[in-house]
Amino acid sequence: KMPSPGTFCYESIQLARYDGGQLFMSHEDAFPADLASENQFQRRATLILYLNDVAEGGATSFDHLNVAVKPSCGQALLFFPAFASGEPDSRTVHTAEAAIDQKWIAQQWVACGFSSAAVRAPPGQSDLVADLMQRGGAGAVPK
Repeated sequence: KMPSPGTFCYESIQLARYDGGQLFMSHEDAFPADLASENQFQRRATLILYLNDVAEGGATSFDHLNVAVKPSCGQALLFFPAFASGEPDSRTVHTAEAAIDQKWIAQQWVACGFSSAAVRAPPGQSDLVADLMQRGGAGAVPK
């Protein structure tokens, strides 16, 4: 079931393992604007938890922000791939760089329903941050 406008939906947590040389090419976590509008929900947050120390390689790098996060066991990375309007934020395009050493992560996406017909301001990012912090999220790439 799709989340109703203003309601957050927590997708199932996914575990991923990257072996030597594996990477995930440059991508957005937000859905394309037309698909988000059609479905009336959009991914508003990405939480990545690094499950092991990675001595070499495996950073999460943000293509347009000149920021790279080196995996460290227990470190969390929280960023916001879309605006409250449902428009993707291209600043969050990122790459999982090639892991020289094995890398393990847990990731969760948080979506929010919206109504393209509503003439009101949708919930702000601060609402989402407060909700995530209550659930134990930490760390952020600023918007």
